[in-house]
Amino acid sequence: MNLLLISIIILLITGLISACLPGKKTANYIGASGSLISLILCIVPTLKCTFENNIITTSLAWKIPYASFSCGLDPLSGFFLISVLILSAVGSVYGIKYMEKTFSTKDRHASWLWYNLLEIGMMGVLLSRNSIMFIFAWEIMSISSFFLVIHEHTEKTSRDSAWIYLIATHIGTFFIITLFIVLAAFSGSFELTESMKLSSTVSSIVFVLAIMGFGSKAGFVPFHIWLPEAHPAAPSHVSAVMSGIMIKMGIYGILRIMILQQEIIIWWGILLLAIGIISGFWGVVLAIAQQNLKRLLAYSSVENIGIIAMGLGLGTLGLSLKLPLVAILGFAGGILHVLNHSFFKGLLFLGAGSVLHETGSVDLDQLGGLGKKMPFTSFGFLIGSASISGLPPFNGFISEFLIYIAALKLFAQFVSLSTIMGLTIIFMLPLIGGLALACFTKAAGIIFLGESRNIYLEKINESPKLMIISIIFLALGCAVIPYLCPLILNALNNIVMEFPNMPSLAAHYNLTEYSTVLIRLSCSFLIFIILGIVIWFIRGRILAGKPINHTPTWDCGYCKPTPRMQYTGSSLTDPIVKFFKKFIFPITKAKHPDKKFFPKTTFVESETPDPFNRFFYGKIFKGISRILYILKWIQNGNVQLYILYITITLFILIIWELI
Repeated sequence: MNLLLISIIILLITGLISACLPGKKTANYIGASGSLISLILCIVPTLKCTFENNIITTSLAWKIPYASFSCGLDPLSGFFLISVLILSAVGSVYGIKYMEKTFSTKDRHASWLWYNLLEIGMMGVLLSRNSIMFIFAWEIMSISSFFLVIHEHTEKTSRDSAWIYLIATHIGTFFIITLFIVLAAFSGSFELTESMKLSSTVSSIVFVLAIMGFGSKAGFVPFHIWLPEAHPAAPSHVSAVMSGIMIKMGIYGILRIMILQQEIIIWWGILLLAIGIISGFWGVVLAIAQQNLKRLLAYSSVENIGIIAMGLGLGTLGLSLKLPLVAILGFAGGILHVLNHSFFKGLLFLGAGSVLHETGSVDLDQLGGLGKKMPFTSFGFLIGSASISGLPPFNGFISEFLIYIAALKLFAQFVSLSTIMGLTIIFMLPLIGGLALACFTKAAGIIFLGESRNIYLEKINESPKLMIISIIFLALGCAVIPYLCPLILNALNNIVMEFPNMPSLAAHYNLTEYSTVLIRLSCSFLIFIILGIVIWFIRGRILAGKPINHTPTWDCGYCKPTPRMQYTGSSLTDPIVKFFKKFIFPITKAKHPDKKFFPKTTFVESETPDPFNRFFYGKIFKGISRILYILKWIQNGNVQLYILYITITLFILIIWELI
């Protein structure tokens, strides 16, 4: 625990030093060093705690009312901390070169301070064992990420995105504070260390508050509207950390609250399954319709949060129905997908950032043919695309496989509720996976295959080495994790046993029994991949030295193809978008429509705004803006008025004390 606290101090110091060196490139290295040092100091004790089922606690004096400086590390928080440490360090290495283009601007020099504070906040959330301390850490995480989202504050879109994120995150914080007040009122303590003896009604209220509060951070539908706004606005390595692990703090919060309960109620599992199905389906359908790569990745995060919720829902349902195998597989699959998603989503955002860094655009219809010019980026993005689509032998496959097996086990009970819920997941999970495959076939294919759609793309080169190293590291992680199943499943078994009544219910079951099956499946598909590479190599050797003739494509007498004749991102997935148009309401606008036989300027543009934002949240935000505009006289820059505020406040406090 001492090493963890020391690493937090180092993160703060390196961030402050970096913020004091505006315009200095060395500040990038100093700011990034904090996350690397934290990884070196903390990874070994975190791994030991997670895999050896150790629990570390520390308590220090703290004079804040109702608060105590209580810290703890157990297998659950340790498992999440592994992702925080690794992804933050990889993102910091990537950010050294990524930020060079903007770091010279003096009003943006504090970005490394906010980045390090974001990591401090996430570590604080995982280590907190007191409600007040948890809220402090949660606010540090939320406010620092707000300043990272508004990094490009000269752009109106960045300011609007940051505004939406700030409102959404504090709506969630309101419910979390309410949750802790209810817990303290009925348990008599703000500590988060022991099982709380609550009635079923109070436990249900606490669970609903957790879903609303933590679910808004996780990105459950309909609380997801900030994700597609914040991620495109933030720097790409920040988007990788926010999407890869920060939103998982919401999942951690839900799990922590569930572990503190004495019993798990059946409708909790049904609610989580419903949220997971809706979020997974809604996220992937909207992702397919996007033409901005970072917005596409943001909506796919909603999809993957839905998959995690499905796993947790199956685990909750299995625990409440006393089906130990369903509970173990469901919880393990959902929690493992947290780790897997941090790797492949971090990889995809870093790949998107690499494209943006070199081309200046993430508009799919403006890109193309980058595979030959950016081979390492394209290779990493391809690995990430296969992983997020749940294709073997990559890491996304093993967590989704566990969830799928849990659904089959639930269906096999042949009880009305079990059969319906199991069958629904068996149908929806492959559907979501198939749509995800279509989505990332579009993204990878349009960006990296074909020909360049713009002349300036002909001069594009690969990204700097530090950025490529980060991409390759995460790509290797996606490929290696399936072969570490025995170790990972052992850690997951320790976590699952923390849930109420699980040790006695699952005394004769062990999750590590499934590691052999997963390794065999991964190895089988790996053999096919190796065989394909060998055939490709042999073909290259056979054709080496032989002349290659080039000729234009013949098509009904026309043999002058141009890059404009390629599929665009919108045309490739247009049939899918049209099929689901009743859900997402795409908008198509024609500019300068054809009125003559040979029009000079005509084009059509389409967009798919989020219906929740378009029809619900957008109107709420406009109403809040109008109210705040009316109240702007309160903060008008008049110093005398501010002194009056202070005087009135002091007077009220004196009267309060006298009473």
